[in-house]
Amino acid sequence: MNENQLRKIRSFVRREGRKNQEHSERWPALWGKYGFDLEDCFSELFSNKAPIILEIGFGDGANLLAQAKEHSQYNFIGIDVYRTGAFKLMRHLDSNNINNVRVACSDAVEILNDFIPDNALAKVFVFFPDPWQKKRHHKRRLLQSSFFELVWKKIEAQADVFIATDWQNYADGIGESLEDVKDLFQKGTFYGQRCPYRILTKFEGRAIKEQRAISEFHLIPLAK
Repeated sequence: MNENQLRKIRSFVRREGRKNQEHSERWPALWGKYGFDLEDCFSELFSNKAPIILEIGFGDGANLLAQAKEHSQYNFIGIDVYRTGAFKLMRHLDSNNINNVRVACSDAVEILNDFIPDNALAKVFVFFPDPWQKKRHHKRRLLQSSFFELVWKKIEAQADVFIATDWQNYADGIGESLEDVKDLFQKGTFYGQRCPYRILTKFEGRAIKEQRAISEFHLIPLAK
């Protein structure tokens, strides 16, 4: 699957409930402070030149918030298509006076292709992406060889890519995709071990309670 095909086949289906009054009232100001879209300028997202970490699919934002607090030497970009989670994250960023995070409610592939420059990212996190369990839906899975090729273009030479999934058949598919791009990535120190940049979220806790093993991937780029 090439990049154009990856663009056309969405890795998500957007379903959102009714927004409450607080969401409706506060969204414009919070988005003006933390949000961005494809029409904005990448170089103007942050006021400093700190290295940038990208988290794709941040959910309710708990991990992204924790990492931004603990690692203030980095700037963070979070991408998630669901505005409810983005609102929750931005509300916490605002109440904690955190300004090293920017948020997009967009397709991650489009942001990577059309917004983020090559060699711009210090780390990329993809934790517990939608597994698209039915075989006929596997083509919708984000983590395929064409996605890894795209990420390789966008990361720095000394970058890290951390991935976690709680579905074994998705982990198997990731392993197969990585075989296709073995000239671009090699295993990092934390391959098969817990990522040091991930807290235990409610989502992961539920997976553990349901006795699903967590598969961990740590990749570092080759030939940059």
